[in-house]
Amino acid sequence: MPQLNQFEKVQIIIYLHEGLSIRNVAHIMHVNKSTVQRIKNKWETDGTVDKRKPTGRPKITTVAEDNALVQYLEQNPFHVMGAAIQRTDFPGSGPTACRRIKESHLKNYVATKKMILGNERKQARIIFALNNILQ
Repeated sequence: MPQLNQFEKVQIIIYLHEGLSIRNVAHIMHVNKSTVQRIKNKWETDGTVDKRKPTGRPKITTVAEDNALVQYLEQNPFHVMGAAIQRTDFPGSGPTACRRIKESHLKNYVATKKMILGNERKQARIIFALNNILQ
């Protein structure tokens, strides 16, 4: 069942103040009686139908620090996260940085392995190319 928005919760309170029963309001709003009761209780105790402020541990980083980390990795896509943490002075740990990067929807990429060409191999490729161009 979808959550009720602010307007619907206020509408429930208005219906209750007009004298409708909890059962009638639940029927009109197409919600359970327990939902109407919960909203009524919240209105009577808190005087509001707003959601409570979330609890839990606050973030250790600011939005600016998170953005600095993400921007650094966008500009330097093949740098490792440890270097990004050091260069941006990110205050959080490695797992915290991983969460911030995932929240930004950045994807990680591994640089392709390329064969290092020595002088002999470069000369052989040039000779091969010249022989095939002339044909």
